[in-house]
Amino acid sequence: MAETERGDTPLTEDNMTRPDMMPEAGKAVSLEVVEVELALGAQDIVADGFEGALQKAVDLVDGKLIFNIRAPENSDYQRVAAISVSDGSAEQTVFVTLGNDGTTFAVTADKSDINVGGDLPLL
Repeated sequence: MAETERGDTPLTEDNMTRPDMMPEAGKAVSLEVVEVELALGAQDIVADGFEGALQKAVDLVDGKLIFNIRAPENSDYQRVAAISVSDGSAEQTVFVTLGNDGTTFAVTADKSDINVGGDLPLL
């Protein structure tokens, strides 16, 4: 992909946020979910791998990695991870999925949003 004169990569459909990955209209998204998504989006998943990018994002949000597991082969994801993030008064679990392409990810606080063909580990 060509870079602009400023060195920025031009926006294309491939590197923009896809509407099908956005939360449903009217569905509340917590600040912790947004914080994890921004921290993970700032990482280079290709260079660092999912584990490395995930750990850097966890460090940025002062969270704790609960698990990072391989998803079943019949699911829409390669991996599923859970991060515990605190807002100072309460802990929230944020789930991160790595798509089968190895580069796209989704972040949610709602475990039911993740279709892995089975139950996630008990928290």
